[in-house]
Amino acid sequence: MKIGYCKYCGNSRMITDVDGPLTEEEMNRIATQNCDCEQARWQAQKERTLEVYDQDLFVLLGEGREDIKEILRKAGAMILEGKIGGIALSMPNDAAIKVRFKKNGLATSLVKKNTQETLSCG
Repeated sequence: MKIGYCKYCGNSRMITDVDGPLTEEEMNRIATQNCDCEQARWQAQKERTLEVYDQDLFVLLGEGREDIKEILRKAGAMILEGKIGGIALSMPNDAAIKVRFKKNGLATSLVKKNTQETLSCG
């Protein structure tokens, strides 16, 4: 029998349907993912939101630009945590990207300055 503990509330969870040995850290991660405490649910929602946001960044920025995407990923997490209200970055190709909090996630828009075209996700 494998048991893990939620890292937020400490409740134990039986780990089932997993083949092979697991470390204590892995069992605790699985238990946290399956816990229904408020903090674990919030963290799971945050992770899902950041996954969608990462896809939005790919749609807006395409391949490459990993340095800019990394800054925006960190800013997105900070926005969801309430540490900042939003971010706007000017890019050298006459475009700007803006990210802000919205009710169920992050709203992201890319504004092409020379054409005033706006592409939005989220």
